[in-house]
Amino acid sequence: LPISPAELSGITLTRSFMGNAKRADVALYVDWFVEGKVDLTDIVSHRVSLDQINDGYSMITEGKAVRVVVEY
Repeated sequence: LPISPAELSGITLTRSFMGNAKRADVALYVDWFVEGKVDLTDIVSHRVSLDQINDGYSMITEGKAVRVVVEY
């Protein structure tokens, strides 16, 4: 059986690809941004360092953050 290094070390990886957006909607969202209809500065609610990534994930799952960006 193929086993990844993450499985051996007990690490769980969680990712999101475009949230719930459909690929067809992305072009519309980009148009809205270019036209100034959407202000993206308010979307990022928190920024965390890589060593604070677990805190950032907790903020999201507990509803304390809208979008957390991990800064390397």
